[in-house]
Parts: sequence; structure tokens; C-alpha cells
Amino acid sequence: MAVLNIVLDEDRPADRPYHPGDLVRGKVACALRPGEIVGDAYIIFKGEIITTIIRDQIIPPNGELDNRCDEVIDLFRVDSYLWSSGEAKIYEWPFEFTFPSSAFYHRSTGDALFFEPSYKTAFCNSFEGDLPPSFTFTDYRVDAQCEATVAYTLEVEMNHSRIKQTLIFAPTSPSPYRFPQEPEIADRAMSPCKWASTELRPLQTNSRQKFVDSILIDNFKSLPTIRFQPYITLPVSIAPSVSFPLFVSIDHRRKSDRDPADPTLVLTSLTLTLYSHTTLRVRGAYRDYEHGASQAVASRTYNMLEVNLPLDGTPVPALDSWNVQDLDSGDLVRPGFSSWTVGHKHTLEVAATFEHRETRHEFIAAPKHVPFICLPESRWEGDAGDVHELPVYVGMGAEVGVGTDQGPPEYAKYDIERKPLPLPPVQLEPHAL
Repeated sequence: MAVLNIVLDEDRPADRPYHPGDLVRGKVACALRPGEIVGDAYIIFKGEIITTIIRDQIIPPNGELDNRCDEVIDLFRVDSYLWSSGEAKIYEWPFEFTFPSSAFYHRSTGDALFFEPSYKTAFCNSFEGDLPPSFTFTDYRVDAQCEATVAYTLEVEMNHSRIKQTLIFAPTSPSPYRFPQEPEIADRAMSPCKWASTELRPLQTNSRQKFVDSILIDNFKSLPTIRFQPYITLPVSIAPSVSFPLFVSIDHRRKSDRDPADPTLVLTSLTLTLYSHTTLRVRGAYRDYEHGASQAVASRTYNMLEVNLPLDGTPVPALDSWNVQDLDSGDLVRPGFSSWTVGHKHTLEVAATFEHRETRHEFIAAPKHVPFICLPESRWEGDAGDVHELPVYVGMGAEVGVGTDQGPPEYAKYDIERKPLPLPPVQLEPHAL
């Protein structure tokens, strides 16, 4: 058997990510035993999604896991012959491939996708979309064991020998199609705050009024109350390295003359936690099986902000510059993506503390999930208007579109208008892949 080795070019180490349009260059080297003849040598460049769901951990008496479901989707596949069988004088063969940016897949046949647009629904057997990033996911529970992998590999076979090289793929956000010059922003409602107390009553010097206040029943209706609805202004979608200021505002509501007219409210701390929501779908013998899981992937608390909040609802900057990379994360924050068998999206959990400066009372806005989209990394290379075409792998399970690179966005103005209706928290939809 031959000893094979895949050597990538020095300018592209195996541990660095590839982007759409990047070249995968290198060579395949082989060492033969004495008297061994080179057989057919070929290399395969492919991307695939592998999902597994085991519905329970009970092993049947026969030892076979009939409750295990696996599904493999080839996003694209390119085969190339390095050498046809015969006597070879050189045992090194160069290769070169180009990473595509999108995939077309038909679930029933595994062929390239050709269908009418009217058939493209959430439950059809076809998938059309951007190539997902390299991705691994595991979730072990009592009732289910789930795994998902998005892998891009180079495989070489010759003389009954096989070697595999894994590549890391990271999609990018071209401009202006996915990241406009002025990002879309939205006001997200946090948990409402309310406090009723005798401490909010004005200080009385009249002895008669002091006596009246002392015998009043301190029920909820008779006490002066501070109530307000806090909002945080976030970009709807943002790439990891793009910074954007975060604005906070309040909607102060005074319902009676007993309530303080102009309380001083201050934002003291803000906690942001990024959650990922992953849904897996695997084909079974009679139906599809689905499994969903959520987990916190990054979090950070900003203390001692001391931001005075206007009572008229005017947004004020809580953080002058913020991006996803500011969050403390034990792992790389992967962008959201969707395919037929794996869906990965995010929400942002927002919690805050406010202080009534006159009484030093602390309001706590309980954690609340708000919609948030993590885009792939942005690459701004070349002059504005440069257009490059990526390869088209016809009949190989993938086709590639045309991308455009344009200069980075400039955020010189932040025109924030008040106030859209608060949006409900995002609920993970098991079929929304």
C-alpha cells in the first residue's frame, strides 16, 4: 500500500480559514514499496453535512441501534484524477480548487438543484443557500443523543490507501447585498420596571399632613409609584468585527398625581448574553426527526455606566462602541446559517439595572431574549465595484453565484426615531430551518 501525504501551500496553513473564492493549492506526495506500481490516483474536494439523532440511549437486546438515524448531504463534490495507472517517474502531483460560496441540493436524489421557484418552501426536499461555515454540534440527553458536523475535506485515494485533510471554511458578508452602508436598527423592549414605596412621598413639614400619612393604608394603589419601560437600540444584524454604539431609552409613565413628576433615573449596568439555537433534522424510515437545543455562547456585564436617562424617551448612548467580539466567549461565535438538516441562529439576552438617584433604589430589568442576527465576517478588499465570478460546479451538487466587494460602511450618523412597538422574544421554531 502506498503512503500518501497532502501538503498545502505555505501561504495557506491547514488551521487558517478559507473564504469563498479562495484557492486551495497544494500537492499530493506518495511513497511506494519496492516493486509497487502507481494505480489510479484521484483527489476529491467536497463539502458535506452529517447529522445523527439517536432517540434514546436504550440498546435493544440484539445490540443493534434501530433507533439511530443518520443523514449525509453533499453540499458539493469535485473529483479530479491526479494520475492514471502505469509507471510514474514523479510521485508528486499538484492540485488546485476554488471554494464556492453557495450550494444547490436536492434531498431525494442528491443531484444539483433544478426546480421551479414556486416549489421552494420550508418543507420541500430542496435546499438552496450559502455554504455554511465549518461547524460541529453535540447534545447528549437522557432521551436523545444528537450530533451535527459541517465538514470540508480533501480526500486522496490510490492503491487501496486513503488520506483525508480537513479544511476550515468561514463564509463572508459581501457588500452591499448583506450588509448595507447604513445598518438597520430597531428598538428592543426590555423587561418593564416598577416600584411603589412611601419613600417616594414628598417630605411633609405640616404636622396635620404627617398624621394623615401615618394612618393611610399603604396599599398598592395609595402609594406613589415609579414605572417605566426601558428600551435598547440594537442593529438587526451585524458582523463580528463591525462596531456600533448601543443606545438606551425609557418610556416613563406617570398615572396619578401621587407619582413623582421628574425622577432622576440612571442606567448603572448592562448585561448582554448571546445565545445560540440549533435545530437538527434527520430523515427516518417513516418520517423526519427533529431535535433542538439552546446554549449561552458569550456574555459580558458592563458596570458603572452612570448614564442619565431622559424622561421624554430620547435615546442616549450606553456604549459608544460595541461588537460581538467584545463578549467574553470560550469559543468562536459562529454566524447563523440554515440548511435542510441543520439550522443555527442567535438571540441576545439583555438585562440591566437602573437607579433612582433621589432614593438610591435599584431597578432590575429581568433578562429578556431579543432577536439578533450574527452575520459572517465582512471582507472589504479591492476597489468599490470590483466583481469576481466564482466557479460553477455543474452536476456536482453545487453552483456558485457572483459576489461584489465594496468599501467598508461609515457610521457617521445615528438617526434614531422613537418608538416602534416592542417585539416579542424569539421562540425557536422547530421547522424553521
